[in-house]
Amino acid sequence: DLSGVELYGKVEGKHYAADSILVSFWKDFIYNHTGSTSYVLYPDKSGNFDVKLPAISKPGVIQVSYINEKAQNYWGNYYVEAGDKIFIGIKNNANGESAIRFSGRGGENLACSQLLKIAKDDLRKNRLAAAKAGFENIDHVKYLYKLFSAGRAKMNEILFSYKTRLSP
Repeated sequence: DLSGVELYGKVEGKHYAADSILVSFWKDFIYNHTGSTSYVLYPDKSGNFDVKLPAISKPGVIQVSYINEKAQNYWGNYYVEAGDKIFIGIKNNANGESAIRFSGRGGENLACSQLLKIAKDDLRKNRLAAAKAGFENIDHVKYLYKLFSAGRAKMNEILFSYKTRLSP
């Protein structure tokens, strides 16, 4: 089945005409890592935006960046499949940082990936903090083991919660 991927969404919170969403799309990422095609989207006055990506016969990859007057927010490397119709909700806060959420066909895959990335980043930060403390005795090693176990449990919990909602 050869069909495209549709991305549509809304920017919530204060936004300006110069704000933009940059979508980079790798059509053949998995097989031959060819270059990306980039799309610059400008939300309308209501914050709505959309783009239809080219037809694909195998999974591709997207990266999404939101650039506003205060910051550039980046969310990267999400796999998409033919026929996906993904809603991207971007919510601005007062300091220019933004949060992202996904829904729609294929959106659960991206939402799960986002949560796993956050859990992995948290584990990495905790591991680095523990490593700075040193491994002078068995208590430090036990603490590090506890961190890894908690991180692994969190990732398993995320995967289990999405088990029936992810596409094969």
